Amino acid sequence: MRSCALVREEGGQPVQAIWTLAEDAIVITSQGSPPTALPLKSVCGISGDGYRIELAYGDGKLALQRLGADGPSLLETMRRRWPPLRADALRLTGTGEPAQFSCRVSWGGESRPCALIAFDEVLLVAPDGEDLRPLFLALASDVTLDEGSFTVVLTGWDSSRALFSKLAGQTEAFYERLQSDRAEVSRAGQDLLAGQLPRLGAGAVSVLAGIWPPGRMAPLGDLQRANPDFDKAFGEWVARTLRHAEGKALLASASEVFAGYAKATDFLAEEDEGAEAGPESGTAPAGAPPAGESPQNQPLLWVLGRVRDEWLLEALSQGDHATYRFGGDAALPWLVSQLLCAPRFSREALYLPLSQLAGERAPLATPARELGFLAQLRALLKGRIIHSGIDRWMKEAGLEK
Repeated sequence: MRSCALVREEGGQPVQAIWTLAEDAIVITSQGSPPTALPLKSVCGISGDGYRIELAYGDGKLALQRLGADGPSLLETMRRRWPPLRADALRLTGTGEPAQFSCRVSWGGESRPCALIAFDEVLLVAPDGEDLRPLFLALASDVTLDEGSFTVVLTGWDSSRALFSKLAGQTEAFYERLQSDRAEVSRAGQDLLAGQLPRLGAGAVSVLAGIWPPGRMAPLGDLQRANPDFDKAFGEWVARTLRHAEGKALLASASEVFAGYAKATDFLAEEDEGAEAGPESGTAPAGAPPAGESPQNQPLLWVLGRVRDEWLLEALSQGDHATYRFGGDAALPWLVSQLLCAPRFSREALYLPLSQLAGERAPLATPARELGFLAQLRALLKGRIIHSGIDRWMKEAGLEK
């Protein structure tokens, strides 16, 4: 155990303490108090110079100072161990072999030190003193390398720009990793779209996948302008889905429509209480999967429509999803895109009250509270419409039949 001075709140008085760093927690014992173990996965920001280290967690913060020669080593070790543990707590751990980088990051202002973890489909950015921020590669419209300044720039479909510099000789490796992973995301989208849009040829599908990768809620108008045959091809896809009636109603009535798709995976198969497993009519839609083939194996097609002052989010390809109603915030399509890109998305983390995220659901509480886009979506969520017949659904959705 090593000695330090502990400050438990900003402006508080330091007290003598001792600390020890376990594999996944820092244990601190101050005078007159029992040991306190702070799990690194609960930390939402690390900053300091090694002689003073600040740890943010939930709505609190503590500082360790007077660390002496042990401080820089402690800071370096925590900065290395923390991001993977925090990524797991926020359910942001992606697929593939992760690669870690150290650099400086800027979103247009002053650059700050940060740690990076690159998974196949998401780049996790941890700026000094801040929580992990996911940058989903499906939501990146461009990745460029400025060889003169050794800076990698990731531009989002929302026109945001993240600038990464000072990569300590790993600039090209980092750039090539992002380019390769982004290309793989596009190829995955091309494969999914080719199977669902047979009216379109390979060249058209390739172009479409470039602007409509899996997870991105794209404006339907942009997709229609990308290919003159898209309207018919998309209509045929909608007609094959279990929720084709709701899809057609949204397409006909919404003032704005966005569409997205993703590969169906286990976390999308959670039962939605009260929702039916199939179409209300009791008959399969035209072109539905043959008997014995589960719709869970089909790509999941989402439609987001603006109806007056609300957004309605509908999963068309599966019957166990309710319709989600959100407030009419203009940022909603971008927030939903991040939700659909999240590697371990959980519907329960979106709609259940925090008080119910306990027991087996307890791991969902941290992302529900602290993952930025999810917390924003929870704040905008106005309720769900459970599927119990198309007439009742139309009425509750505020649509004219």
